[in-house]
Amino acid sequence: FGFARVVDKLQASARVQAKRDEKAELLDDVISALMNLGYNKAEATRAAEGALTEKMNDAGAGAPLPKFADLLRAALNRLTK
Repeated sequence: FGFARVVDKLQASARVQAKRDEKAELLDDVISALMNLGYNKAEATRAAEGALTEKMNDAGAGAPLPKFADLLRAALNRLTK
């Protein structure tokens, strides 16, 4: 009984870590793309993080991460306002 609870907690922790890793990888990819377009790291990071926060808030809790192209487009929109 106690062992099953520990296993459940470990599995939940692994899922949370995997989601964090996916999020970090997505942000890194978008930031890299923005930098390749000529934006500096600070503005690219700010735009990518802001776009991701906005997309996740709009989608609601438990929603999957946005697709790369959607997040890149949203970050570019933030940079061109």
